[in-house]
Amino acid sequence: IYTSLGRNAKTFGRHCDTMDVVIVQSIGRIYYDFDCGSRVELNPGDALHIPKGIYHNPIVFEPRVTLSFSWT
Repeated sequence: IYTSLGRNAKTFGRHCDTMDVVIVQSIGRIYYDFDCGSRVELNPGDALHIPKGIYHNPIVFEPRVTLSFSWT
């Protein structure tokens, strides 16, 4: 569970994971920028599957709660 109470909170920055990840946005909004140039906005209730090895950069701009699920 990732929580940020302020704007522009620190994240892991641009990175890739070694396993598939499903992001579920619970409170607030967040963007995910991908190396291919796409940007995905997640609102409460939205989910996003990020396959392992895909570089992404979470952008926090308001208070939020984000759930991250991964498995091998």
